Amino acid sequence: DSINAGGSNRRHISAWLEGKEPPRQPTQTRIGWFQLMLGKINMEWMQIVSALALVVFIVVLLPGVIDRVKNSPKGTSSDWMNFVFIMLIIIGFIMMLIKLV
Repeated sequence: DSINAGGSNRRHISAWLEGKEPPRQPTQTRIGWFQLMLGKINMEWMQIVSALALVVFIVVLLPGVIDRVKNSPKGTSSDWMNFVFIMLIIIGFIMMLIKLV
């Protein structure tokens, strides 16, 4: 893909230098459930199995998540301040790493 992408960039630049319009690349479209149900989109078996596994995980885990959210202990203001402090440290560390690159 990286080789094709480089070639595509060269074509765009050479077309621009010659004053021509660069070749258009196909745009990606979103896949809707309606199109999927009509059979206009072919899914491979691995994609179907992955989608079914995702649905099963959601159905199995959702009741437990709802119960834990309802019965979880509420955080105090000091808990939230500790959370904010830790997040600021993490964000600062990531910004430092970005500046080093």
